[in-house]
Parts: sequence; C-alpha cells; structure tokens
Amino acid sequence: MIKKFRAKSDKKGFTLIELMIVIAIIGILAAIAIPQFSKYREAGFVASMKADANSIRNAEEAYFNSDNGGVYTATVANLSAYGLNSLSSDNTATITLTAGPPATYKVVVTSTKTNKTVTFDSSVGEITAN
Repeated sequence: MIKKFRAKSDKKGFTLIELMIVIAIIGILAAIAIPQFSKYREAGFVASMKADANSIRNAEEAYFNSDNGGVYTATVANLSAYGLNSLSSDNTATITLTAGPPATYKVVVTSTKTNKTVTFDSSVGEITAN
C-alpha cells in the first residue's frame, strides 16, 4: 500500500523538515546581523554629532576672530553668519562659555536617537564621545 501511495505522488516540493531547517538558518543569521546593525547605526549617529561639534567649533572660532571684540558666543543661532548652516536632524547643541583669560567654551551635542553625547572643549582642543 505504501508503494502505491508513493508511486502516485509525483508532486514536487519541499518537505516540512527542509522548510524548518531553512527557517532556523534564517533565524540564526538574523540573530547575528541585527545587533551588528544596531552598532553601526549608533556609530552613524555619533559621527553626525561629531560633525556637528566640529562645525560649531569652526563657526565659533570664526565668530571669535571677526569683529566681535575677541569673545565667543553662547548661542548656536549667532553662528549662522559664520558658516554654521544647521545641525543634523535630531541633534541639539549647547555652548557653555568660561571667562578667561584665556576665554574658553565647551560644546555638547546630544541626539534624540542615542543616549551618547559628544563634547568639544576648546581648552583641550579635542572632540570626545561619551
């Protein structure tokens, strides 16, 4: 009887076991790829925050060296005339001034997409990510 059943079955297709193995392999690959994708995405957000901090630094130095009496500005809005067009989407920046001599400033850029911050301190002269 089994031979008769198999003889009539000339349909082509995959067995249930073969389909389950393929789904298991796809699940394993997804389990590996999704965390890596999250890391790359966060690295992209940090890179955009570093770029914004660098743009603010350049505009702040241009503001300082122009006809503004050798002082820094504490607002990002004042820097639009000195080369700062806009920040990346979802990024915000705060500028903190320190009276001198020498006068220094600190730029902190945050993003709503990640819990990290990027800081530029003019007294140190480097951009750091926290």
